[in-house]
Amino acid sequence: RIVPQLRLADDGTIEIDDASMIVEKTRAANVHSELETVYESEFKTTSASYRKRNRITKWTSEETNKFFRALSQVGTDFTMMRLLLPNRSRRELKNKFKKEEKLNPHRIALALNK
Repeated sequence: RIVPQLRLADDGTIEIDDASMIVEKTRAANVHSELETVYESEFKTTSASYRKRNRITKWTSEETNKFFRALSQVGTDFTMMRLLLPNRSRRELKNKFKKEEKLNPHRIALALNK
């Protein structure tokens, strides 16, 4: 080891072991020869790297019509809407609502006012 070592003295205090302060050159050379070179890739690993990813399929016109019918029945309760559209996740339904709110605000208003 190339770091100072601590020891417990007889009186209970913590002291640096003087013998660990001296490093032999041969010992230091052996440590460096044991080290392994690691090359990092351009991709960073984060907690999101292990997240389950579902591929989102495009919405068909039939599914979009079902979405608007469900919206008129349950409003913006996307958890309840999942029961009417079981092949879509709550996140997909919410994203669809946000997208349609920008693209077809009149149709959203019609569905919510029924």
